[in-house]
Amino acid sequence: VLASPAFSNRIVHVHPPIERPGIEDMKIGEVPGMFNRMDGEAHARIRRMLIGQFTVRRMTALEPLISKITDDHLDAMERQGPPLDLIPAFTLPIPSLVICELLGVPQEMRGSFQDDAKSLFNLDAGGDAVMKGWMSLSRTMAALVTEKRAHPGDDLLSGLIAEGELTEQELVMIAMILLIAGHETTANMLALGTYTLLQHPDQRDALLKDPATAVEELLRYLSIIHIGPIRTALEDVEIDGHLIRAGDPVTISVPG
Repeated sequence: VLASPAFSNRIVHVHPPIERPGIEDMKIGEVPGMFNRMDGEAHARIRRMLIGQFTVRRMTALEPLISKITDDHLDAMERQGPPLDLIPAFTLPIPSLVICELLGVPQEMRGSFQDDAKSLFNLDAGGDAVMKGWMSLSRTMAALVTEKRAHPGDDLLSGLIAEGELTEQELVMIAMILLIAGHETTANMLALGTYTLLQHPDQRDALLKDPATAVEELLRYLSIIHIGPIRTALEDVEIDGHLIRAGDPVTISVPG
């Protein structure tokens, strides 16, 4: 399904797998800049520009900052002492701060940036709260794009602006997707990876001896997203004896 041209990523019928008041079934068409909901050349165009921004130099320059952010949070956890909750103390703030560095978010904007992200990822929040967080984050991102146009820096968003091909709406949406995709998945990976290693101390010991392959192995073993990829059939397709008609939505079970 993921590889077949008979299924589209562009037109998606969303049936929320988790009940949240105010969020009903909906249909999403193509939105400028929402590259995770695009097919073919439209997707490839933005993908090419993004890949060009993830340079070895930029990623290498981020390493000391990521190490410092991590060490600071570990030190804070040690000072607080047990018991503590790993997620708010470690796994959620670290990806947010790293994304801020990657996008070049100024210090004075990071508070609202993180508050908006929290409201989006809170599965207990109703539709009104999620929409409020989405709109607030959109305004924050639009302000960030304006700031970067006036005062470009050595960051990913400034690099995308310098390409000169993307509209304001595309830039805002790309920045939001990078935040959402990079924030939640990384936070989930850190939390579930820690939990898994605590359950399997022999694997924890193996990791300490050879950490190089640990991330790939944990990614292979765990499913870190709670909503599977969704596609829409562009034509009638039969899979394993089941007829999927054109226009039907299909959800892929990642844990399966």
